[in-house]
Amino acid sequence: MKTYAAGVPEARGAVYEALSEGGVAIQQADLEAAPAAVWEAAFRGLLAMGDELKAIEVGLLAPVDSLKSRAVSTLSSRLALCVSEARATGAAGPSFEPESVALVERALVDARPEIRAEATKLAVDLNVGGSEESTLRLLLQSTYVDVRGQVLERLKGRTGERWAWSLVLALVDDPDAKLRAAAFALAGERGKGRGVQHLAWAMSGPHPNLRIIAVESLCDRRGRAVKSLLARATADSDRRVRRAAVRALEVAESDELLLEALSGGAPDVRAWAAGVLARAGDSAGLETMLEVVRKQERDEGEAAEGFVERVVVCVEGLAELEDPIAFEPISALLKSDEPVVRAAAARALAWVCDPEDPAHREVLQAAQSHEDAEVARLCAIGAAMLGEPAAADRLRALGAASPAHAFEGLEAAAAMADTSADRLLSFVDHEDPAVRARALCLRVLIEASRASASADWVRVLLSNPDRSVRITGAQAIGASVSRSDFQQYAHLLLNAQSSARPRPVVPLEATRTLSALLAFGAPRMRARAARLVGALADADVGRFTREWRRFSCRFAPEIQDASNQAVRHGTMETRRARELLSALVPDRALRLLPLTEGRSDRDGSKLLETARAVSALDQCLGPMFAIASRDQDPAVRRAASEGLSALGVDTRRLGAQGDASSEDRIRLLLAGADQAAARVRIQASTEPEPEAEPEPGASPLLVRINAKGAASPVGSEARRELQSRQGSFLLLPSPSDLVWMRRGGGSSSQPPERVVRLSGQIAARTAICDIVAFVGQSSWRGELIVLEQARTRSIFFDGGSVVGANTSVPDERIGQIMYRYGALDEAQLALVEQHARQGVRFGWAAVQLGYVTQDRLYALMGEQIKAILFATFAVDQGTFFFLDDFDEDRLVSRHTFSANGLLLDGLSQLDEMELFRRKIPGSGHTPVKQPSTAELPEGVEKIYELIDGQMSLDKLARTAGVGEYDAYKAVYALLMSKHVVLLPPRIVGGPRTLIDAANQALRVIHMRVDEIGRGDALRNSIAQIAQRDTIRVILAGAGPDATGAFDPATIESNCRGMEGPDDTESMLQRALHDYVSSALFSAEGELGPDRDRELSQGVRNMLAILRPRGDTIPPSRAPSR
Repeated sequence: MKTYAAGVPEARGAVYEALSEGGVAIQQADLEAAPAAVWEAAFRGLLAMGDELKAIEVGLLAPVDSLKSRAVSTLSSRLALCVSEARATGAAGPSFEPESVALVERALVDARPEIRAEATKLAVDLNVGGSEESTLRLLLQSTYVDVRGQVLERLKGRTGERWAWSLVLALVDDPDAKLRAAAFALAGERGKGRGVQHLAWAMSGPHPNLRIIAVESLCDRRGRAVKSLLARATADSDRRVRRAAVRALEVAESDELLLEALSGGAPDVRAWAAGVLARAGDSAGLETMLEVVRKQERDEGEAAEGFVERVVVCVEGLAELEDPIAFEPISALLKSDEPVVRAAAARALAWVCDPEDPAHREVLQAAQSHEDAEVARLCAIGAAMLGEPAAADRLRALGAASPAHAFEGLEAAAAMADTSADRLLSFVDHEDPAVRARALCLRVLIEASRASASADWVRVLLSNPDRSVRITGAQAIGASVSRSDFQQYAHLLLNAQSSARPRPVVPLEATRTLSALLAFGAPRMRARAARLVGALADADVGRFTREWRRFSCRFAPEIQDASNQAVRHGTMETRRARELLSALVPDRALRLLPLTEGRSDRDGSKLLETARAVSALDQCLGPMFAIASRDQDPAVRRAASEGLSALGVDTRRLGAQGDASSEDRIRLLLAGADQAAARVRIQASTEPEPEAEPEPGASPLLVRINAKGAASPVGSEARRELQSRQGSFLLLPSPSDLVWMRRGGGSSSQPPERVVRLSGQIAARTAICDIVAFVGQSSWRGELIVLEQARTRSIFFDGGSVVGANTSVPDERIGQIMYRYGALDEAQLALVEQHARQGVRFGWAAVQLGYVTQDRLYALMGEQIKAILFATFAVDQGTFFFLDDFDEDRLVSRHTFSANGLLLDGLSQLDEMELFRRKIPGSGHTPVKQPSTAELPEGVEKIYELIDGQMSLDKLARTAGVGEYDAYKAVYALLMSKHVVLLPPRIVGGPRTLIDAANQALRVIHMRVDEIGRGDALRNSIAQIAQRDTIRVILAGAGPDATGAFDPATIESNCRGMEGPDDTESMLQRALHDYVSSALFSAEGELGPDRDRELSQGVRNMLAILRPRGDTIPPSRAPSR
């Protein structure tokens, strides 16, 4: 056979087939170095002889992939037969041949990944190890990481089982670093809320990368065990682990452990700890850092790299403390042989320099001529930060430097006193968009507090060749009218600085503080504020939050001083604006409607705000809008006009009068505030007729028609509604107690574009359902408009189906739908909103940013349509109109839902939600698991698994990716089966949060009762409630004011003076809950049954946070937390 088989492959294959038919056994040795056809013939021959195991072995050894795959398939069939026989005989489990299991093991280590994947699936599906645990341990013996990785995939979601946990720990010690990290992450999921045993196990292992991951996982944990592990990590043998431990202590703000590390740790740990404490303003490590800087000697066995880093850390820490005692040792480092050390010293020199010491200034001046160009550059930046004119001129060159150098120049430019704003503008031409964006952000932040009279900076932005810079300038035009609007605009720019995903959301108060510091802080404080803005560019989501918390605590006095200066500056500016207005506009014009309609004018605030707005227009809006309106880019033109149009300013006329006199532009602005009235009053120069006084208890929508046929709005809401409908209207035939008008020209014969097929008044909940059913059954095509006060919803019908919907309600916009369904978090929502302001639809902006797929977006748009339609079912006061046909372009996306099907679903949800809310007052409540012998209700498994006692109901819904109704339904079922209890919303923010919630509810209550003229009766009623013992002590001297609200600072002071401080918060919570509940009860009596339903529902939702947390729903003993 061997002689003949040495010939051509076809001959050898024929020999093997002939031998197999004759019953001659084929030996594996005969196949060595044989071509593919011989292996194929041998495999078929062995199968024909009945030696299946030998055939499989030959197939696995063959160099042919297809033959290997057939061998695995044959092995699978053989093992599956064993499983079938075991089931037929009723055996406890199949009994696999050891030879078959050995072949599986051989396949698991095959060189081809496709064969290993087939073998892995075979082993897992048939449990070739006898049990799932044994099978997975069999996979762990593979030398290939992809096979062992399948074990990890199988263990996900099962770490609670003891046998699975042991396998996870085995994978944590895997030779592959990535697999170890993934296994550790899985172990961390099981460890949530269960201590730190898995972290301790990882930190005692031999792998440094795993120890680093374990240390980083301790950052957001608290407790004695965590402190013990971090303290142990600071003494780790690996330098990287020790560094990670100090970083974790910084994130955890564990000053106690940092001080321990400072006193007894390794040299590098002591240096790192001293630097961390210095960043928090603690000088406990001052001597340690000075010793390192002065000594300039490596410890025995210390690597050069580690020593250099230790010196740099200490230099940076000394710069943070700004102590002039460090000037001499740091200036000596300018002669170091290490470039990194020289650069660190040059960067720190200005921070430890005493500006009043001539010797220090002389050293800094000489360092600007250092032979090391980098040292000279950094010292020049430092000198510029201290206000040295010659050094400041070098900042202009940084406008074209590398991004890293430009960012350093930005900090110095921000630190310069009166010229910082102009210096910053030199960076808006930089080639790097991040540098341009930060320069613009810093400039706008300064303007938000300083509000300079000149608008030259806007002119510079509008003349910039970069499109994004010009858009920023155009947006500033409209925002500059109101100081609060401009601060909001600066707030958006600041939030856009972050490069982290998801982006952190900077609080508005932080924006105002940074703005005040950049405008009125000391030079170094301005540089620190600019550096804090730069922290937003870090990919670490939590860095800015940590930096801001530390910054606001450390520099609280400086922040207060800058904020006070900003307030004083704003007051002086408003006075100057008022003087300017008085000089430019006749006194008669001051009686025109101001821009800030609706605000109290008892203290002249309305007039002052109008004066400031007019001053801004005179200096900026007219000339600057004229420039922006001629820009070649439509996005710039659109950005300039949108802000002014929102104020009611006629942008077409304003652009035409860009070069007109100040008085002409001011008249145009005032016309924008109340176009019809202002036009008549200014042109005719006549005194306005006295407005009709509203009767006590009259509706805010009241309109009076006199004997001459003139209609005059009496209520404030009626006035606003009519002002928004300027133009010509046709009076259509209607009953005597109904007025029906429609916009049109002078000809009554001209047919309207769209016919009103149905209209009516909604007087009860679900009344609109009859209209939806009728339109659906009639298969009409058109738009159903449902109006509820200021809310407008449109439902589009076509052939018995609902195909789209629009809404003006913010909570029903696609962004809020995506947020409630968990497709976006808060930071992503803010980022998409900002992206959408550039002219992109919100949904497509989310797709472009990679937060959702197109399929997911389409599904969420369908959920939005349902939410809008179902919301109309709950309208109990309003009107509706059905207009024939609609423009297809108004549909953002076209869906097809059966109108009758949605009607049934919506009514069902409406009824069930009323039932659910009897047990679940609000989505802020937190379900907590409790032991129950009852069977878990059907369909609640997903929500039940996510319940951890920490997430509120709304967060559960977002995490599960379901709607509010599904979350309520699941939690209600779990309440009924006694698997969970419900706790009221958690208090976040201490007493101030409780007081703010109570004030919000009280303002709503008083506003509604004041509208009907019953405010005095309400106040007399609840005044008696305030005399109760505990409530009287807590509210003493705190009010209420005219709106019914109390002063938070006085209440907090009263609480601090009470006995039993440990229980003060709960006492405050119960007292405010009782007071607001009583006020609501009194208000319901004044309003009557027809008006109190909406008030009751809204205020009771606000009351949820005031409910004492010990009150569970339903009343039952909650497990300890």
